[in-house]
Amino acid sequence: MKKCILLFFIVILGLFTTSCGQSNALGTSENAPSENAISQATSEKDPLESLLTEDLSGELTVSCYDTMFYKDTMEKAAKAFEAKNPGTKIHVETFASMPVMKTLENGITVSTRDNEEQERADYIQKINTELMSGQGADLLAMDVLPYNKYTDANLLEDLQLYMDQDKDFDISNYRENIIHALKYNNGQYIMPLDYMFDYVAYDKSLFTEEEQEKLKSRGKYTYNQLFEDGLLPFNRAKANTNQPIKMFHTTAGPQTFNALFNMDYESYIDIENKKINLTDGRFAKLLESVKAYGDKAYLNPDSESGEFTLEDFEKIRSEQFFYKVKSSFSLLEDVTRKFELEPSRSANILVGDDTHDEVLGLLSNADGKVNFRYTQAFSINSNSKNKALAWAFLKFIISDANQSDQTMFLGGLPINNHARSERAKLETLDMIQKEDAESKEKSQKVYDYYVNTIEAFSNALNNAPVKDDHIDMIISNEIVDFFSGNKTSDEVANILQNKIELYLNE
Repeated sequence: MKKCILLFFIVILGLFTTSCGQSNALGTSENAPSENAISQATSEKDPLESLLTEDLSGELTVSCYDTMFYKDTMEKAAKAFEAKNPGTKIHVETFASMPVMKTLENGITVSTRDNEEQERADYIQKINTELMSGQGADLLAMDVLPYNKYTDANLLEDLQLYMDQDKDFDISNYRENIIHALKYNNGQYIMPLDYMFDYVAYDKSLFTEEEQEKLKSRGKYTYNQLFEDGLLPFNRAKANTNQPIKMFHTTAGPQTFNALFNMDYESYIDIENKKINLTDGRFAKLLESVKAYGDKAYLNPDSESGEFTLEDFEKIRSEQFFYKVKSSFSLLEDVTRKFELEPSRSANILVGDDTHDEVLGLLSNADGKVNFRYTQAFSINSNSKNKALAWAFLKFIISDANQSDQTMFLGGLPINNHARSERAKLETLDMIQKEDAESKEKSQKVYDYYVNTIEAFSNALNNAPVKDDHIDMIISNEIVDFFSGNKTSDEVANILQNKIELYLNE
């Protein structure tokens, strides 16, 4: 199916510049400072320390691209912060038009934006112009912005310095591995509000007990391992049923290509070091492999339309798949089912029959990297005239109280440890609505298992590829020509190599 339309500043750390004259025979400098000068210098406050102890006042502007997900959330946080800090004012600016909600004939409601690609380009150009002219919002949401380019141009603050200097900030209250995995050029230029990961579920009714034990013996799973372990049961099912059972619920086109490509993204596109490796044969081979998976009927055929009829929807809901790659958003649903409770809602309306689904584990690449992503993250503009307020508000939006509030939009799991636990409690209650004693007892078991699984999986997350929204669009637009048969895999690889190199060197 086709894709559905759904950083000149470095913080000064009190490096007092002194003129060092040539040393004399006694090893002292002719221009060495007097004891009084040394005493005065050491008594002066570090500029960043002074900034962090300022009384909070004045105004702050927060700029976000996505109106639908950011506007209400940030405005609510702004009002709460202003109430807590009289004399401050937070302005929230959003850019994208609100999507049009469209209900398909199968009853599914989807959001569409006809000009989303142009809107994103316009927003990025707007922010680029502002930052390069020494202006722009104080806080920038980095959902679609190329933070790597802003970092390279010294336009974003290194938040590691703030975290180290701020006595009121304790990083142990947050998911440290997630935060630090987002370092770029040895600096922390973005602060995520949340994170998401993918996991694998398998249909246990399609595997023998011996095959299940072999599957579960692995801690992490590459796509190749899953294909290998699923080949025998796949061939068995193919011979014993008239109804085709696919290996994965994805399609033999851009959807599966993107999944496999993203597992090894940095080996193809190293944005931090500006190295592109798309013409050594591996990229073309990957494209060909995905197409071959389709030819072998491992995957669903790619559709020319993003529309679903009611008949299509019902068919997909009844289909069985050996594996499903699901977002962490779906984890509670699978855990609930494990304890023989029917979840009150489903996040997987288009992934087939999930009656026998069981959580297997995390996806990784051959090097053991386990990817995660964020939906919301913020950076402080180095041009900001009120960095103290910007840092204070950033701390506020990742605080316990703010992130525990279910009405505050977070596309993924809270970065705040306490809030993550609190939200899990509320989500469990929401998922299991029965009030009988047995259900309440199982609800506690679901919560315990769910939280333990989240934390175990979260501990293993270690990689967030540095990506660029524009590069992703270039790739998405170009690979279509391969899957439609208009260009060869080598032609697509060469075109992308040239286009991306040109973009990175602009």
